[in-house]
Amino acid sequence: MSTTITTAAAIAALLLAYGIVGTMDYEDAVAADRRYAEMVCAGYWPDYEDRRPDCSAAAGAISFERP
Repeated sequence: MSTTITTAAAIAALLLAYGIVGTMDYEDAVAADRRYAEMVCAGYWPDYEDRRPDCSAAAGAISFERP
């Protein structure tokens, strides 16, 4: 009985950790995409990934289309 509870707790902890790491990875990707669009629209970087960001959007709310 104790082994079953321990195993279930370990699996739950791993799933929780996996969910947290996945969320953090997504947030990092969104931040990187936003930074890329801001730098391309400001003229500091060329659009070397050919994303064609929408530079007419308001500052801080730049959106872009992925090819």
